[in-house]
Amino acid sequence: PSPSTVERFGLLTIIVLGEVMVSMVRGVSEHHYLSWTVGITAVLGMLIAIGLWWLYFDAISQHLPINTQSKIVGWMYLHLPLTAGIVATGAAVFNVVEAVGEPLSPEIRWLLVGAVALTLISNAILMRSIQIPKVYFQLYERNGIATFISGGIILLLGLSNMNTIPLMIIVIILMLAPVLYGIVVWVYLRRAEGP
Repeated sequence: PSPSTVERFGLLTIIVLGEVMVSMVRGVSEHHYLSWTVGITAVLGMLIAIGLWWLYFDAISQHLPINTQSKIVGWMYLHLPLTAGIVATGAAVFNVVEAVGEPLSPEIRWLLVGAVALTLISNAILMRSIQIPKVYFQLYERNGIATFISGGIILLLGLSNMNTIPLMIIVIILMLAPVLYGIVVWVYLRRAEGP
């Protein structure tokens, strides 16, 4: 595909990520009285959307897929579970914010952790199908593994009985752990290159 095709996939992704923000606002609007709990939960939902945006646009967007038929087709079709995960995250954030003050139901918990995990795992697999300069190959390879592991751990959080706010905080920390890991690896590789 051409750079304009990559840009269009990025535009589609950012539109879908905008829907997560809209879902958060819709969830807040369901409350007649705003409280600190509603506000904190809404901010955490917004941080999840920003984290997903950061992961995709920092690692995947602006990179052409590897120029083989299987990698190009894989790159295109991997955007389907990625966008489905983002859409499901929007539905989860809406339900989480709307249900603030009530115990978090297992269905909403699984929707949240499953959607975020699907998005992270899709991101990790997409990292293996894009053209990366040799200098950054090791960084992307390690960051893809960290993102995949992070998605798996987030999925396991569905087995917990955590309340809304602690669950969302842990999801955000795990979701952004690959970003921090990527920064550490990048600094290490820069030092290894020398001045």
